[in-house]
Amino acid sequence: METDYMNQISFKPVPPAPKTPVRVLLMCNEKGQMTPLYIIWEDGEKYKIEEVLDVRPRGVNSITYKVKIRGQERELYYDRNTWLVNKKRC
Repeated sequence: METDYMNQISFKPVPPAPKTPVRVLLMCNEKGQMTPLYIIWEDGEKYKIEEVLDVRPRGVNSITYKVKIRGQERELYYDRNTWLVNKKRC
């Protein structure tokens, strides 16, 4: 007799990582496409975005950027005129 193991496993939702607002220095082309160049924390500490790896729209007014900062992949979020990153520093 076969058992459906998926019914026996309980999945707990993973809460989203806390995000913090940051300032972003960016370049905007003639079509309005934004390319982030630096993120600037509230205390003024600045991190250069070495590379934009991926850009994905998340609805009408939201975009997720996968970027490389100090050799690490991070996600940068643009959401209704606000820039956010996960709370952990680069």
